[in-house]
Amino acid sequence: MASTTKIMTCILALEQADPEDYVSVSSYAAGMPKVHLGARKGQVFQLKDLLYSLMLESHNDSAAIIAEHIGNMLAGGGKRSVDNTEEESKEAVLRFAALMNNKAEEIGCEDTFFVTPNGLDAILTLTDGEGNTVERQHSTTAADLAKIMRYCVTQSPEKEAFLEITRTPSYTFTDYMLDEKNQWRQGGNSYSCVNHNAFLNMMEGALSGKTGFTSKAGYCYVGALSRDGKTFAIALLACGWPNNKSWKWHDASLLYEYGLSHYEKQDIYQPQQLPQLSVTEGVEESVSLFLAREELTLLLSPEDAIRTHLELPESLQAPVEAGTTVGWQSYYVNDILYAQLPITTRSAVDIITYRYCLEQILKEFLP
Repeated sequence: MASTTKIMTCILALEQADPEDYVSVSSYAAGMPKVHLGARKGQVFQLKDLLYSLMLESHNDSAAIIAEHIGNMLAGGGKRSVDNTEEESKEAVLRFAALMNNKAEEIGCEDTFFVTPNGLDAILTLTDGEGNTVERQHSTTAADLAKIMRYCVTQSPEKEAFLEITRTPSYTFTDYMLDEKNQWRQGGNSYSCVNHNAFLNMMEGALSGKTGFTSKAGYCYVGALSRDGKTFAIALLACGWPNNKSWKWHDASLLYEYGLSHYEKQDIYQPQQLPQLSVTEGVEESVSLFLAREELTLLLSPEDAIRTHLELPESLQAPVEAGTTVGWQSYYVNDILYAQLPITTRSAVDIITYRYCLEQILKEFLP
């Protein structure tokens, strides 16, 4: 997926660290190949500036600087990246890669494995639980990459910050140094970034995106578009090699146009006639059930199939509390579970006790 990787690096940096952090550069990060910012060992930058470098110019050293800083944070101890040995730098970056993989799993990615924060081709050799050597390649699928973009622009608590960065046309910043009062001030080096996501100006509603290229990955693009109340995420992998750099823009347009013309928002909620559920050993023989009305709106095409499934026990054992979840109404879209709504009890049912039986007898025979 080449530099499309960097959308995950960016969103994790926004979620895990303070954009105002001052971040030092190790010799390892400074040695990243082009495309790079040209950072030197010992320089200090603010994290927020490096995020623009990461997303607008796709600088590989900025990705490594960010990853190493957060990897150090994960290890604790407050170590500065500039003081890391090369081996310590690599370990810090791998800790960040583990964070990337955890987030990918949380998002629902099933075929993704991150090794690098910048998308450079890489293979990680691991040992499984049985002592066997396993090689894992830095890789994803188009479906997983689109899920990550969806998370970045619609689900992350830092989605607005992500959109602000990735939509910025140009950005300038400096490095930093400590003055005689031990306060940070701007250094003598200035840097300029220009957004290379040309698609932002190609189609109405273009929301965000990231390009990528390596000799193995080919031209890649992940993007998002929002128009007419509809939001789409797309991913293109291996979309041509030199000299076919513009193919990705053509194919992105085709995908968005298809989505806009074939998908409409629909509320798939279906009301249910719920049965009375019998209660064993209860003062009442049954209890009524409640299914809350919830909006389940999503984009669907005419080809999409929706089905529901009701899951309820045959009976309940007293005592039963009001509002207890006793079942589920499950919604499947193309046989994939989309949502589950809880079915709860409307009222409480006490269990039959000797005291209860005595009270009933007394009511029956005493005036």
